[in-house]
Amino acid sequence: MSKYREKIIVLDPGHGSTRGVLGYDPGCVNGDRTEADANLEMAATLKFLLVGRGFRVVLTHDGNDGPKPDLSWRTRMAAGLGAAALISLHWDMVFKPSRHRSGVYYAPGEASKRFAQAIAPTLTQGTASWCEPSSNSRFNGLYIDAFPDAKPAILIEFDSLMHAPPAGTAGKVARIALLTPIADAIARAL
Repeated sequence: MSKYREKIIVLDPGHGSTRGVLGYDPGCVNGDRTEADANLEMAATLKFLLVGRGFRVVLTHDGNDGPKPDLSWRTRMAAGLGAAALISLHWDMVFKPSRHRSGVYYAPGEASKRFAQAIAPTLTQGTASWCEPSSNSRFNGLYIDAFPDAKPAILIEFDSLMHAPPAGTAGKVARIALLTPIADAIARAL
């Protein structure tokens, strides 16, 4: 039996949820590619990788379950499940000219900071990675801040959406290559 079997990780694919439903939030857009779809693909792939390492993984939404879940509901859901960690996944805005940067925002609390510091070096996409408190975000704080301080809550901001792997099966190998080091770092950190 895996030492992680009892640990639940909640993955929150940012934005979403069901296309065409009132309240659908595409996030940033690059042509016909939406951040919501790219986030959901990353979450499904990361879930696959983490389950393979013995974790129980729950997504806050799957793109087929109606309107976008309220942000406070996402943290309450993770806390209610007794999650060992809450990880929100996002792609960055589309910048002209393009820039390559990936990083991690972390909620207040030492557990979140240590977790983010373990994950940030694995973000190999782009030319630089960063690790900052959520208070440094353009919102001066993020919804992950409501997760209990004793457990880690982070928001991973992947590179610009224009550098996201292709949609669907065409991008599967690229997503697995990008997320495998992250899954390994999550397993080590938890």
